[in-house]
Amino acid sequence: MQKNRRSISCESIFIRFIARKNTAEIPVLIRNTPRGVLRCATPEVTALELMGYPNHSGGLSNAATVALDLADNLDPEKLFAAASESPVSWAQRLGYIYDVFGEESISELLFSYVSENASSYVPLRRAAPIKGSGRSVRWKILTNCKVEPEE
Repeated sequence: MQKNRRSISCESIFIRFIARKNTAEIPVLIRNTPRGVLRCATPEVTALELMGYPNHSGGLSNAATVALDLADNLDPEKLFAAASESPVSWAQRLGYIYDVFGEESISELLFSYVSENASSYVPLRRAAPIKGSGRSVRWKILTNCKVEPEE
């Protein structure tokens, strides 16, 4: 089982490492650097993880901004594969974000995955109260916050 590494900081930059249980199965990009080989998350994995760990990227609106910026670089087959290695709630949130902000081609692909795998409603923002929130029946999302990505 993977463990989180100790956080590091360099001047004003703080890096927190978060390990997933199935790190070995997560798709990666291999990059050669002057210091060695670097394993990086694919754009598809990054988009999903932004929905899984929004507080580590400045909140849900910032996570949505980055996810929307990644939309043009996503490969549908790779996104489907990455979603199957992630909690379904991440795909629900990502699909909802792409649907609301006009990335229908990606949201349709995620919808086919979510409709087969999501069994319950999840809050759009986990830490926000759900009492009185709206619902997205399509995504099984409790719309308990407003998402305002930068343009």
